[in-house]
Amino acid sequence: MELPSKWVWDMLDEFIYQFQNFCFFRNKIKNAQDQNYIKLKDCDSLPNFEDVKNILYRFRDESGILEKDGKFTEIKELKTIHIFGYYS
Repeated sequence: MELPSKWVWDMLDEFIYQFQNFCFFRNKIKNAQDQNYIKLKDCDSLPNFEDVKNILYRFRDESGILEKDGKFTEIKELKTIHIFGYYS
């Protein structure tokens, strides 16, 4: 099933927005006695910038929209995967 470009953009935008808000929340924690610090400390898989960047790069790479020299590939029939790659 193909998704409209607007939906893909909205999903990626929301993904980045949620990560950004998590970073704001995490940076507001001032000391180790904060209950949120304790909760976050016990989590094994907290997102970080490298994880988010790698996900976006993976969308780009797996979409096949770039040639080896970094230029956009000519795509005859645009599919959802191409849109994810382009917006990423």
